[in-house]
Amino acid sequence: MRQKFFALILLAMPVLAADPKTEIRQLSAAVQKARLARDSDSFIKYVSEDYHQLSRARGLLDRDAIIEQFKSSGNPPADLKAEEVSLSIHGDSAILIRKQFWTNSAGKAMKSYFTEVFAKEKGSWKLAAGFVTDIP
Repeated sequence: MRQKFFALILLAMPVLAADPKTEIRQLSAAVQKARLARDSDSFIKYVSEDYHQLSRARGLLDRDAIIEQFKSSGNPPADLKAEEVSLSIHGDSAILIRKQFWTNSAGKAMKSYFTEVFAKEKGSWKLAAGFVTDIP
């Protein structure tokens, strides 16, 4: 009986959440993996319904437009590398800035900053917005 009581107590305890910065990094990596794989089903799970991305090259795109791009664009860069510049948590929102490097289809070395804004929705982190800034 005593073992059952302790088992019930353990089941009733709230599960401790991982460190928010770790959760954000893992979510960002999952989004990047979905983008590179052109996996729209996974991408939808990780981003908010009203997700928007802004870049000089493509302008302002919503989630559905990005998914359409998955279908129509060529292969993603095979050599894409990213390094974290900064990550800050602000209550139920977070900002992650990465510097990205890749070679475009013409063989030119490219680099940009990618800023991601995350928000907690119903207790889970979602990617809410993305901004791409080219680095000359």
